[in-house]
Amino acid sequence: MTSPGWPPPAGWRDQGQVLGDGWTEEQRRVTMVQIADSLVGLGPGDPRYRELCYPHDEPKVAEQMAKGQSACALVCGGALRCFGVEHVELATPYAWRFAATPSRRPVDAMVRLQVMGGWHADTTRLPEPGEIAIMGSGLGTHAFICRDRSDTHLESVDGGKGKVRVAKRAIVRGPSSVGLRDGMGIRWIVGVLRCGELVPTLEWVLPGS
Repeated sequence: MTSPGWPPPAGWRDQGQVLGDGWTEEQRRVTMVQIADSLVGLGPGDPRYRELCYPHDEPKVAEQMAKGQSACALVCGGALRCFGVEHVELATPYAWRFAATPSRRPVDAMVRLQVMGGWHADTTRLPEPGEIAIMGSGLGTHAFICRDRSDTHLESVDGGKGKVRVAKRAIVRGPSSVGLRDGMGIRWIVGVLRCGELVPTLEWVLPGS
């Protein structure tokens, strides 16, 4: 596989920069890959994991949710916060999904990703490194961050139940869609969040910083 090879701007590895208008889409995606790689190994027992997935929830509630939830889309949302993206859906306590009231609109982690400005419901396009994708349907729906890709395989950073990990899946091409094959079979791409199109307004950071 070939990782992104374009020249990033001077000092791009340093936290504390805003990935604004002076950065190209490719340079932003390079930074997202770096953020994604820093998440690998974080798990429910780590305070950094709970801060990543549940930053606006009460600590005890966050700890309880982290123990039992499949957090693939929450990990992706946390990566977007680290990326410097501001959005109302990323600033809402996740527990509201389970205790909604007239003043507390319930949220869904997958929907959060699909309301960002860079979301494209394109079933024919695989994500590039540094982009977020959703594949599958029903209980098989899964969100991940692409970190590398070849003609035959895609490598990603995945949340779920347990620790964040790196996964490698075979690429499958159908007549009008593309998908990935792993132990759960073939799951077709639903859409891609092109993170390079997002223009963050906050400084980017690594989790726990």
